[in-house]
Amino acid sequence: MVAIPAQAWPGVVRELVRVTRPGGWIELLELSDGIQPAGPATRRLFDWFTGISRQLGFELAVLHQLGELLQQAGCVEVTSQDIPAPPGRWAGATGQLLLTDVLQGINVLKDALCPRTATPPEQVDQMLREAAQEWMRLQAWYVFHAASGRRPGA
Repeated sequence: MVAIPAQAWPGVVRELVRVTRPGGWIELLELSDGIQPAGPATRRLFDWFTGISRQLGFELAVLHQLGELLQQAGCVEVTSQDIPAPPGRWAGATGQLLLTDVLQGINVLKDALCPRTATPPEQVDQMLREAAQEWMRLQAWYVFHAASGRRPGA
């Protein structure tokens, strides 16, 4: 998601198609750029993250275009879907694993992004704690954006 700048996505997908054998499949899966329902702490956290991402050239809107990117790269039989995924204990073991992944992922990004901003890491920690509590209370869910397509041939 934030490892590939927006302008690089078409080239990355073209390269995936190039190295896939003719007739082979390419699957893309990315976590969405938000969580619903979003309370005030969640909105603060994602506004901070989205703002920094844009400053660094990572346009999160590209996540909604995975199927289009596969089509533009020459794939056929392209399908796209959004897959809801609830983070938290209320959603069972899978939900708890997703919550752990999200919290750890944001912590790693925080360590890389806070030095580039005027945001103290402790402030992000607080936003993250409050947001995670909201997710549990509101039984919130993420959306994974998924797309797949087949390289023509064979």
